[in-house]
Amino acid sequence: MNRKGFELTAGFIVMLIIILVVFMGSIYFIKIFFEKSTEMKLEIERSTKEQIESLLQDGGLVSIPINIKEANIGESQTFGLGVRNIGDTKGFRIVVYFNKAIDSLGEVIVDESYADFINDNWLLYDSNEFFLDSNQLNILPIAVRPDFNIAEAEPTLPGTYLFNVCVFADSVMDDSACSVDAFKFSADKQDYYTKKMYSLMVKVK
Repeated sequence: MNRKGFELTAGFIVMLIIILVVFMGSIYFIKIFFEKSTEMKLEIERSTKEQIESLLQDGGLVSIPINIKEANIGESQTFGLGVRNIGDTKGFRIVVYFNKAIDSLGEVIVDESYADFINDNWLLYDSNEFFLDSNQLNILPIAVRPDFNIAEAEPTLPGTYLFNVCVFADSVMDDSACSVDAFKFSADKQDYYTKKMYSLMVKVK
């Protein structure tokens, strides 16, 4: 018997067992970390939901209690938006549309010409129509995740990124109707619920 070869094999097996134990331990701690992160996220969402419900029950029709957040590139931040209907049953649709990005001096560093790419790659929300009866309300999450790029092969610049938020009621308006120019030149703004445009700001570090 080759004793040296046997010792080498036994040592390899022991090392493999240690690696597996460390790996399984790491998986366990990562699982615990993400479970706690999820619990924290749900608590924040519950708090935001309570604020939205309170504002809507006090007479508001559209509520975004927190509209400014900070995010690193690749990090998602979630905003809460609430809508309350008055009058007859209506169909509603939410649109979020990139406006511009500014630096610390207020200078525009990214303009609306980048809207298509940023809308497609930074935003996650339900843009489908939903219906509300009189005095019924709905709360929707809007996630913004700054991508590494603002366009193909153009890296994201640090700054404050502004997004328009439009709530359309009984309307067939497309997403471009939530641009600044479309809102500005809309004759009576009847398609915009409350006849207003809202805003979200993400400070990208």
